[in-house]
Amino acid sequence: MIYYSQAFSIILSLSLSAVALADMIDDSGLEPWETCALCHGLYGDSARSKFPKLAGQKASYLSKQIKDFQSGNRTNDGGQMQSMVESLSNDDIKQIVNWFSTQPAPKASPDKPTQTDINNLAAVLGGKLEQTCGTCHQAASAEPKTKAPAPALQIPFLHAQHADYLTKQMTDFKTSDRPSTSLHQPLLKSMNPAQIEILAQYYASLARTQN
Repeated sequence: MIYYSQAFSIILSLSLSAVALADMIDDSGLEPWETCALCHGLYGDSARSKFPKLAGQKASYLSKQIKDFQSGNRTNDGGQMQSMVESLSNDDIKQIVNWFSTQPAPKASPDKPTQTDINNLAAVLGGKLEQTCGTCHQAASAEPKTKAPAPALQIPFLHAQHADYLTKQMTDFKTSDRPSTSLHQPLLKSMNPAQIEILAQYYASLARTQN
């Protein structure tokens, strides 16, 4: 009976949403980044593709996303992130951002599109895939050593991110479910779902360099 009760408790806990889980856990003794780690992993290399990898991501980008969730400028499915960040102070955000941005970049995915798929998509987009998105999103895992315009510092790295997460975000940009820049929409609207998946897999399979 004890074993059954323990197993049931584990299954129940796994079935809870991020919001419900957060409500049930006493996180008063946790550091700010440790609360984030419940979903994103302690070192920012999340195991589940629903939660993006934060390790080695640009500090300025992470900070902007947290504040966008707080202000409502960005939302996500079910409102989990808004609930998690609504009570964070500016000092909390600085600690969270510093922790995750300074962790080693995650490893690239071993699953890569076939060269035929890559060539076909490159032809559709009118150039090499790395140049299509990489010109803005770059590959280096640390903030640029030279001072760059603020908007550039708020553009995330795509390399070594979860492919499914990238697919979801690009699809949301395409459908306007997530606010998009003028550069995203024309590119993504020209692509079908299969092509978006290939692009996501391609970037997930690329390693990020460590400055």
